[in-house]
Amino acid sequence: MDSIFKFCKKYDDLATALKDWKEQIPGGLAKGKKPGKFNKRQLAMGLEVEMEHTDDPRKALEITMDHLIEDPEHYYDRLKEMEEEIDKDKK
Repeated sequence: MDSIFKFCKKYDDLATALKDWKEQIPGGLAKGKKPGKFNKRQLAMGLEVEMEHTDDPRKALEITMDHLIEDPEHYYDRLKEMEEEIDKDKK
């Protein structure tokens, strides 16, 4: 799990969330999964995005994991590409 911290330095309280991981939101696609089983780069990108919707890094992590079940290797790369395309079209 330590490798995720090099991507998520600003989430100091994430250490607690990872150490004693338990689901925060009932159900979800990642039910029963552990954060360490996911692509670390995608997990870090997802945390950045999902923290826009909550102040709780544990919930953001769980939402990220749910999305990564859909596309474990590319979900947040594709989201970033879509957002960049929308921004480009606005200009």
